[in-house]
Amino acid sequence: MVTFYSSSLGRIVGVARGARRPKSRFGGTLEPLNHVQVSLSRGRTLDTITESTGLRIFGNLKADLKLIAEGLYIAELVDTFGDDWAPNKDMFTSFLKHLFILNSTVTSPMATRMFEMRLLACCGFLPEFQICVECNNRLEPSGYAFSPQLGGVICKDCSMEYDPQRLNISFNGMKVVRWLQNHVNFDDFMHDNKIALETQREVEAVMRVYLRYVAERELRSTRFLDLLNSL
Repeated sequence: MVTFYSSSLGRIVGVARGARRPKSRFGGTLEPLNHVQVSLSRGRTLDTITESTGLRIFGNLKADLKLIAEGLYIAELVDTFGDDWAPNKDMFTSFLKHLFILNSTVTSPMATRMFEMRLLACCGFLPEFQICVECNNRLEPSGYAFSPQLGGVICKDCSMEYDPQRLNISFNGMKVVRWLQNHVNFDDFMHDNKIALETQREVEAVMRVYLRYVAERELRSTRFLDLLNSL
């Protein structure tokens, strides 16, 4: 069983008969994180993969364990938020673009945060970082609280009253998430060392808790990713 995400069909699942054999006609094209072109034979319950051609194997990515972990993480995000037989071309384009970035081996953790933000935008779950989601007032420079349940930031006057389990965001953290939400160029993160490590971790925590809430489960790949990042 192989799961694909397609620009024209959304998430699809096919059966690759004989793929595990040493002399399989599929070769290594059906390995995870490959960009491939496939032919499917429609069946009553499951489709059969009849042909697979590798377009991009991303060899540099697969030579680094941490990059593999990042790739598997974004692949699980796409698998979680993508719908069967429902194309989302923006999601596909962002996914493929990020695989190219990982394959370049010159990356910043903030590039993955931007992918997360774009994925949420593609699916209609973009969080609110400009106004308070409770009182609708514009947020003033201060400390903030993020509510995954409400899908955005709460001002200091509302946070204690409406969401005692809030996740705090600093002023610098808020500037970064707003920049991620409004910016369009992945490449600006390629050599970026200007964002403090503490702020990067803060933004990662905000995105992680919100993605978990929207997905309604913990992503399996995050454990592997966290383990490698701790080494």
